[in-house]
Amino acid sequence: MITGRLGLQPFSVTALPVPYCHPGKSALLSRGDDPIGVVGEIHPTVLGAFDLGQAVTLAELDFDRWIGDGASAPHYRPVPRFPSVTRDVSIIVEAEVQAGQILRFIQNFHPELLREVRLFDVYAGKPVPLGRKSLTFALTYRADDRTLTDEEVNSIQTRVVEQLRQRLGAQLRGQEGGTDDGSTGN
Repeated sequence: MITGRLGLQPFSVTALPVPYCHPGKSALLSRGDDPIGVVGEIHPTVLGAFDLGQAVTLAELDFDRWIGDGASAPHYRPVPRFPSVTRDVSIIVEAEVQAGQILRFIQNFHPELLREVRLFDVYAGKPVPLGRKSLTFALTYRADDRTLTDEEVNSIQTRVVEQLRQRLGAQLRGQEGGTDDGSTGN
């Protein structure tokens, strides 16, 4: 994420209605419990009042609150010696479950080998049941001391999917070419 590259503190995104934003298309940005701003698509009535013919997105950020104690100095990190393995997992959850909650859950599940988790698709509509949504994450695994085997990655991926089922009621979304462990073979 660009914020990490700039040395800025990580932040979380939580759905929040903003009066001048489109319903369901706005969020609060926070650093811990400290709100640092909002982001959202401008409400259609506001767009009409200013005779704007296209969607407009805004972001209001309080950089002083975001930076907090100051941006950290960049640190040198050597290029990894061993390759990473990326697997995708698509799950179906209740519509009110926030992607950030799932992202944090996955990140904390196996931190010694799971290097990055990235949400790259959100979908609601057929064939996903009404009141639910599909979220697809890319999980990147890597060890510092060896090349991971498919068996190691598959084992972790299977455990991640099982924990998502048990803890968050997630269901695995069937994908063309996918496997039982939730991966798409990337």
